Amino acid sequence: MSPDLQAQKNKESQLPAHKANHLARLNALVFILMAASGFLRFYGAIKHGAVLQEFTLSATHYRYLLISGLVYGLLNLGGLVLILCRHAKRGIWAWVFGGLGIALYWFERFFLWAPEQRSGNVLFMILLHLAFLLLLFFFFLSERHRVRQTSL
Repeated sequence: MSPDLQAQKNKESQLPAHKANHLARLNALVFILMAASGFLRFYGAIKHGAVLQEFTLSATHYRYLLISGLVYGLLNLGGLVLILCRHAKRGIWAWVFGGLGIALYWFERFFLWAPEQRSGNVLFMILLHLAFLLLLFFFFLSERHRVRQTSL
């Protein structure tokens, strides 16, 4: 591949580093907090596994807590990495990772939680996830605007 084609390809796949994107920073912070939540769940399951299994938790549920905490943490860590990289498609990837995290939460809430636990803090979680989706939407718009400006 000629140096000119390689330079043009690099230019297309990378965003300019001259302006700070505060929406990207705010989204990164949200992904950090969500990743920390997943990893803390994983750590808590490891640390208190004996107590959980002794009183109420079956081995299957314990493994689920371990795996879901690790997956949720890694998923959001992946979202964070993709937000922090300067790739032109990071707005789309933020939607993918954010949507997967929200979908996993609601899947677990509706299908795995006990019926008496499902009714707690529903409105708060709906508003929190709507705020996150709104933040992702504005980030996507700012990224689309930035890509259009660099292609001129």
